[in-house]
Amino acid sequence: MHTCFSLHEHQPGLAVEQADFHRDVYHHAAEVLVDLASKGIFSSSVKGEIQMNTSIPLPDIGSLPPGIKETVESTPLNVFLMAANAPASFITFAGFARSILFESDFDSRKREIAVLRVARVTNANYEWTHHVAIARQCGVTNEEIEKIKAEDPVTSLGDEVNLLCRAADEITRNVRLSDEALVQILDRYGVRGATELILCVSYFNMVSRFLESTRVPLEEEDVLKKFHKT
Repeated sequence: MHTCFSLHEHQPGLAVEQADFHRDVYHHAAEVLVDLASKGIFSSSVKGEIQMNTSIPLPDIGSLPPGIKETVESTPLNVFLMAANAPASFITFAGFARSILFESDFDSRKREIAVLRVARVTNANYEWTHHVAIARQCGVTNEEIEKIKAEDPVTSLGDEVNLLCRAADEITRNVRLSDEALVQILDRYGVRGATELILCVSYFNMVSRFLESTRVPLEEEDVLKKFHKT
């Protein structure tokens, strides 16, 4: 016996009422979204999707406290300007970057390979753009940069570069470096080098998340060229 019961078969007028109700709800929702878009809260993408236009604003340099203001003026990058929104952490944030980029004994070319891989895996365009320029200055080739970007995992750049990218991948994606990879970087770089590499990858993972979550905008082309002397 067929026991499937359809309410619409017994109350045909109900189907029409529900269709009208759903149409009215849809039209109202569309009107709300158009209103929000007109206020700059939403934007419509090329594919017709609704996207948020939300970011944390960069502070006005003139409003920054002494010490922070001078640091931002001497290093006019938006990542540091955004970090100035958290003044209690700013000096430590900038000092940590300086310790890794300028004071660590870890080889700068190898460091930049790892940083590029972090930027690639986290899809952090700001970090990627700046560190492509830095990596070139440190001797990373265009071919290496392209393969760091394209391969997943990176397997065609020789044992050491492949290992650097693997370490970046595992820490970025899994948080915990595998025992096998840890043994390899300890064998290759020793305790200090392995620790500095892991700290570097961890720091730039934090930077990626900060950049992407606050929506730090990339500087204009002339600023990039001037800063990186390209």
